[in-house]
Amino acid sequence: MNTINYLTIVSIVDYDIIRELKHLDKLHIIKYSTKGLKVRYESKHPDTEWLESLHKRYHLWWIKNEWMSDGASGIWISDGTNYKWDDLSLDDEHYIF
Repeated sequence: MNTINYLTIVSIVDYDIIRELKHLDKLHIIKYSTKGLKVRYESKHPDTEWLESLHKRYHLWWIKNEWMSDGASGIWISDGTNYKWDDLSLDDEHYIF
């Protein structure tokens, strides 16, 4: 099953941030401006290596990725925070709610 990611990027300088995200699968833009964006996309797993490389290239960006997969969830923030926890599976979510 794919991982669903909710990515937020904030920049203190004007930049076409979306240009860096064109390669993402099933990219859905939620909010977008030259100083920030919120998007939803799918991946095979939470790609923290790619997020870290983005932060190294654009160190003035604040990046947060909230992800969920079947039975697991987590959050990665560009300040080095990386949490993972067991959560309801997507099947459980649909059954319960």
